[in-house]
Amino acid sequence: MITVPFDSWSVKLMSSDPITGRDLSPGFLLEGRVWNRMNSRTLAKYCIDLGLFITAIVCIGTGLVKFPELIRYVAISGLILPYNEISFAHDWSGVVLLVLVLIHLAFNGKWLSEMTRRIVRGS
Repeated sequence: MITVPFDSWSVKLMSSDPITGRDLSPGFLLEGRVWNRMNSRTLAKYCIDLGLFITAIVCIGTGLVKFPELIRYVAISGLILPYNEISFAHDWSGVVLLVLVLIHLAFNGKWLSEMTRRIVRGS
């Protein structure tokens, strides 16, 4: 067992998985296993895709809450929601989503044009 100090308390972690024997040290993801294998472009694409996923969830969730027919069909009466804050989160998550989609398309533009070319040629 490894004890990792964290401010005023400590967490006990197993140093390896008893079944597979894989290293479970605290720096497992950061030290050589995952992050060091990724080049900076791959890491940037991963972060963009993660941002796309998170902002899409926020935008969809707030859009469903803002949808007036939803509350009517669910028959929730007397519910008071902070629509100004929900609208703010919905609008800005949409803007961030748009920016991330444009960045995503810029990163994957070469692949997109090549695949379109292949489909158009029929090969």
